Amino acid sequence: MSNVRARGADVFLMSLADLEEHEILQRLEAVDVILMGGGNNYYLSYMLQQKGLFDALPELLKTKVYMGISAGSMIMAPSAQLTSNALNAGTFRDPDDDSGEPEGKTSARTLSLVDFHIRPHFQSEHFPFSEELIQEVANEIGATVYMLDDDCAVRVVDDEVTVVGEGEWRLITPEGK
Repeated sequence: MSNVRARGADVFLMSLADLEEHEILQRLEAVDVILMGGGNNYYLSYMLQQKGLFDALPELLKTKVYMGISAGSMIMAPSAQLTSNALNAGTFRDPDDDSGEPEGKTSARTLSLVDFHIRPHFQSEHFPFSEELIQEVANEIGATVYMLDDDCAVRVVDDEVTVVGEGEWRLITPEGK
């Protein structure tokens, strides 16, 4: 963990893998904003469970702001069915499929704190998922999906959901719903 002073705020950087559960919770209780980075969705889920954050985060977020980047935003959704792994492998039909790397350290569990999915990196050459594919998946699993590029975000305050930023985004809703 490191402490950095940036723009008038104390920023604490920490690795979930390097700290014990009580150390993580102590540090999170002392902050106003929790920023969860990206990476492998399934490994992030595994680590959040191992460190007790699946139980702690919903309570912490009653008084804190949460910001998620990529996997850090997708972990809030009802399932992991829109992750790159699930889309690439065609396993999106199975919300419990947590196959992947690192073996033995993956989980498909999500926090389910919002009732929609986020598909980040819209129009990125590194994540080439078309609107048509996301629409097919949304139809099949009955899910609303916000496709967001890296210049916008979804803001949720109470029950109000808005997209903020200057980027490109699409709202995909299941056809017929």
